[in-house]
Amino acid sequence: MEEYISDHYHYGFRQISEIATKALSPGINDSGTAIKAIDMLSILFIHRLSLKNHGFSPKDSPLLFYKEPDLSMLLYENFTPIRTYGKTDTLVMVNLLEAVNSIIYAARSNTEAIKVIVDYVSALLFDIDKHIKNLLDRNEISKMVERIEECLEDSSKLYDFG
Repeated sequence: MEEYISDHYHYGFRQISEIATKALSPGINDSGTAIKAIDMLSILFIHRLSLKNHGFSPKDSPLLFYKEPDLSMLLYENFTPIRTYGKTDTLVMVNLLEAVNSIIYAARSNTEAIKVIVDYVSALLFDIDKHIKNLLDRNEISKMVERIEECLEDSSKLYDFG
């Protein structure tokens, strides 16, 4: 079955995620393209926050009710392939952290979205801790984690890279 961007925004998310993932493949190894794709995805995620999780089509009889893909599923389906392929690339991982920081900032009044995003940050930090050992890189990641914690206005620490 063929899909079109006009059918649903989820298709666009998936296309951008696939571009990033392919850019990170060993044969291409283009983290710059992946970083641009992550930036585009973060903008789309921010726009997605303004949509309701459900809706209906008033033109159809009977009414057609639909449920939008939730934030957790969208994060997992679109950032996880990038995280998996880029887990050893500090620039990609820092950019993913910057992306979620921007999404957290945009969602600051939405506690449900914040919880979903913080759970995803934990997965990012787990991979970072396991795969990035260089002290200089870890210091940059620590700075980004501090920015996320400031954005959360939460006194608890997400992860200690000390």
